[in-house]
Amino acid sequence: FKDVKWLNDLQTSRPRKFDQLLVAKDVGLAIPNTAIIGCKKELQDFCIANGKVIMKPIQDPRPIRINHKMFLQYTTEVTQDLLDHLPDLFFPCLFQQLIDKNLEIRTFFLNGQCFSMAICSTFDKQTQIDFRRYNDRHPNRCLPYQLPLDIENKISLLMDKMRLNCGSLDLILDNHGTYYYLEV
Repeated sequence: FKDVKWLNDLQTSRPRKFDQLLVAKDVGLAIPNTAIIGCKKELQDFCIANGKVIMKPIQDPRPIRINHKMFLQYTTEVTQDLLDHLPDLFFPCLFQQLIDKNLEIRTFFLNGQCFSMAICSTFDKQTQIDFRRYNDRHPNRCLPYQLPLDIENKISLLMDKMRLNCGSLDLILDNHGTYYYLEV
């Protein structure tokens, strides 16, 4: 079916997070300081260098089902309590500088066009770090959003380099007006 139109090539449709970040940086998008760490001492040094830090899985997390219950992996802030309870060596995770965000932006990209919405998640403790921790009582406000043209152009370059013609991108607008790329 190579002559049939597809939304993304099956071989390139799931790029690794770390590779995405390298390509994003290469096309001129800002990215949070990032490291893959599996050692408590290295993580402590990374926290000292970056202030507040978050951790997330290296790859897209899959839900875990146990006894008909579903468990999801969320982005989590690295606290002193978490550091105190970590063993000296642990399974490597992706750690990033916590960006002081103004807005989260979800951009749907399709064949060179960007369709964005702003997610106002910063005022709710439940969704501050990861908006996927939905608050059903007080849902985050979502509004249509227009990215600056230079950011949209960089997204097009990013998607072209990763051979993707479709995807949902996560971005953060910080309190200083910088757009940070997180993942597609």
